[in-house]
Amino acid sequence: MNNENFDIIGNMNTIDGYKTYLIGFVADLFATMNKSKGNTAYNDEIIDEVADIIICSYLISKRIGISYDKIDKRIMDKLKVGLLEDNGADRLCQDYTSLISYIRDGRQE
Repeated sequence: MNNENFDIIGNMNTIDGYKTYLIGFVADLFATMNKSKGNTAYNDEIIDEVADIIICSYLISKRIGISYDKIDKRIMDKLKVGLLEDNGADRLCQDYTSLISYIRDGRQE
């Protein structure tokens, strides 16, 4: 087996590991949201789980050959299309607009 094949197999194992983590993070998020029932005492746990999902998604993308920049651009494109296709859902429109501004302005709070 040459080094190139070994790298492909290693990369596939890494991707499989990330996929497993991602599923676990989503399950953890749903479980925490279910037990929190709106209780803000769980906010730190929920923030950690959402952050883990985002990080893992970026890492999987990179491993399959998609740059972080392409992901960021696609997110912006999807948000803009979502605004155009908005069927009067004011709250959704506000959420999309807020996220577009946040990303566009350099992710500064």
